[in-house]
Amino acid sequence: RIFIGPYPQSEEDLKTIKAAGATDVLCVQTDEDIAHRGLNWSKMLESYKKLELGIHRWQIADFNPTSLEENIHHASELLGTILGQSEGTMVYVHCTAGMSRAAATVILYLASSQGYGVDEAFQYVKKHRKVIAPNMGVLRKVAVKHAPKALERDRMLKREAEKAREDAVAEKKLAEKAREAA
Repeated sequence: RIFIGPYPQSEEDLKTIKAAGATDVLCVQTDEDIAHRGLNWSKMLESYKKLELGIHRWQIADFNPTSLEENIHHASELLGTILGQSEGTMVYVHCTAGMSRAAATVILYLASSQGYGVDEAFQYVKKHRKVIAPNMGVLRKVAVKHAPKALERDRMLKREAEKAREDAVAEKKLAEKAREAA
């Protein structure tokens, strides 16, 4: 129900997003991002309306850990609110490149409200969008306050993975001993 990608630059981009199934768009670009790229925001708003795509915004400055830390929880909560509108809601989340802020928003949403660990959510999002590069240090810091169960899940999954590795090593040693004895 969530897509991540770069910012739409035209009505044609919005048509593609809608054709992929999106009902809503969450933009985490700042006004400065939009202006810097020469995007005619008024024209884009007309296109959103024309195509009946919901548009939602929460501004997070790019390459700014403080802005990310202060705003990412709000953006992820907004994503949850949008998704909660109806079962059929599908949201396209974007920043400028769809690599950092958008990915961070989705990761924190998954960790804070969908039962994922932070690292687990990162791996899940990365599986579906290979180019993500969110600031994981900030995400973990925010998760301490807004998704503590996600951090507990990360620790539990890490322990389970370590136990599975230990069990595999022990099984390998037993198999070697059995071969030696035979």
